[in-house]
Parts: sequence; C-alpha cells; structure tokens
Amino acid sequence: DQAIENAGLRIGRRTTERSNKDGIIREYTNYRNEIVGITLDDSTMENAFYRPLIKGYRTVLRPGVIANVDFPVAETGSIDGFVYFEDGTPVPRVKLQVLDQEGEVVAQTQTLFDGFFSVEYLFPGTYTVRIDPALKRVSVSPQIVTISEEELFVFDLEFILKEQLSKSESQQSAAQPERDGRIAQISAKSADMGGETEKAAPQSDGTDSVQHPA
Repeated sequence: DQAIENAGLRIGRRTTERSNKDGIIREYTNYRNEIVGITLDDSTMENAFYRPLIKGYRTVLRPGVIANVDFPVAETGSIDGFVYFEDGTPVPRVKLQVLDQEGEVVAQTQTLFDGFFSVEYLFPGTYTVRIDPALKRVSVSPQIVTISEEELFVFDLEFILKEQLSKSESQQSAAQPERDGRIAQISAKSADMGGETEKAAPQSDGTDSVQHPA
C-alpha cells in the first residue's frame, strides 16, 4: 500500500500534526481515561477525492498507553448529468438519489437552475441513479452506473422529462379537443463518458410533482 504524506487526524476537537513520508502520525495528548473520537481530516488530503474507508474510531485514551489506529484510504469518483424537458428546457430542483448494490441510498442531490446535477466522493462500485421516487405521478427509468479504479468519473448522464396523458385524462381528452391535465413522465438517456451505464427497470410512486413551465 502507498503511504499518504501530509494527512492529519482529528482527535476530539483538535487536529494533529501531519503524517510523515511513511504515513505515520505520532501524537501526544492530555486525555486521561476519556472516550475520544478519532477521524481522518479530509481537508488535509492533497488529493481532494481521497476518502477513508473507515469513518472513524471511538477509543479510551489512557496515560502511558499507545493507541494504534489505521485509516485505509481510496480514491473516489463522481457522477454528473442533466435533467431536461423533452423540448430541451432544463428542469431545476429535481431530487436524485444514488443507490448501492444493496439498494441503500448512499447519496442525494438536486438539480440546479440549468438542470445540472453532480454527486461526488463515490467509491468504486456499481450504482443506480434515479429520480426521487417521491416525485408524484412520474414514471422513472433509473440508470445503472459503474465507477471503477480505471474510470472514476461518469459525465453527462441525461434524464429526459416527457409528458404523457393518464388513462382517465386521455378518455376525457377524446371528448374534449383541448389538451389539459397532462402529467409528466421521465425517461432516461445515457451519454456515457468515463464510466459504464445502462437502463434499469422503470419505477413510479411518491407525493411530489414536476410541472413544465408555461
């Protein structure tokens, strides 16, 4: 394993000296039989995408006793993309979720004014990116994305927001020339750069809705 130089730890509320060329920190404290949290200080990492595989430790520091802790670190990646209406209009304030292979939500984000979203600090692995299922009356096509040590960054994922009449509304529209009561449907289109993507099965459920601007 490669040692990381100039990294710091947080012991309680204080930051330690930086690690030497061998990745070692020796710190003397005044704690006596106290339970203290020890974490890696992310802000001291020279590579901003390095993240510890272990969140931290809680240990009792005693006089004359050395506490040895290890922090394995891995380089993480990111996923970014856009959410648009079918006519190319960006969709702001849409929530997205990133799920791991166990189906647990590991990250969440929201689109900006231009429909752009970004999720950073993802460890290598396979993830599902989806529109928040709380979005009401929206059919979503999630996308499966693979981040690897060779390809850490996935760019320009696209979710296209389409409009579709519900069954009851389409029956009403057959009797009325006017088109109203339209609901939104989201489909996904992948523009893969720097990672592998594929479509997953559609989903629908939730309580919120997205409106196309007039």
